Order: sequence, then C-alpha cells, then structure tokens
Amino acid sequence: MLFDEAMKLHIWNKASTVDHVDASTWRRDQCGAWIKYTEFGNRFSDYGWEIDYILPLAEGGVHEEKNLRPLQWENQLSKREGRLTCVLRAIGPENMRI
Repeated sequence: MLFDEAMKLHIWNKASTVDHVDASTWRRDQCGAWIKYTEFGNRFSDYGWEIDYILPLAEGGVHEEKNLRPLQWENQLSKREGRLTCVLRAIGPENMRI
C-alpha cells in the first residue's frame, strides 16, 4: 500500500518522542526501537520503519489512521498471527536484538 507524505507524517507522529532528541528526525516505535524519518521503507537500515496495520486487513482491520502505526521494519516483520512480538529495542543510541 502506498502512503502519501501527509499520511506518512501523520503516522510518524504516533511514534514516541524522546527528550532532547529531534522529534522530526528520530522517534521510538511501540517496541522502543529507534526509527528515523528519512529511513521510511528502508529495510537495509537499522532505523528503517514501515507503516503497520495494528489489526491486519486479512483479519478485519481497516485502512484507516486509527489502525496504523509506525514500526521499525524488523519489529513489523516479527508479527505473528496479528500479534506484535518485539525483536528490537533501543539500548542507548542503537537498536539491539532482545
């Protein structure tokens, strides 16, 4: 699914901000992993992120903002049966496997 820049920014703003860190560039996903705004869609980056369906479309989820969230791409891929299982989180300035 393609997302326009306005929707991408809106979903980005759902991620957690961190004190003393530029929130327009860096945030943390629901698992606590760092994501970087400019790394959207980049699965080669430790800080790449994707827009995730909280409830997958195949399970009755809808393509609406309330059902979307930003996730670091490895955390997004780790979902099983629609459930989030975090595999990365921030340890200091880096993402680490947990």
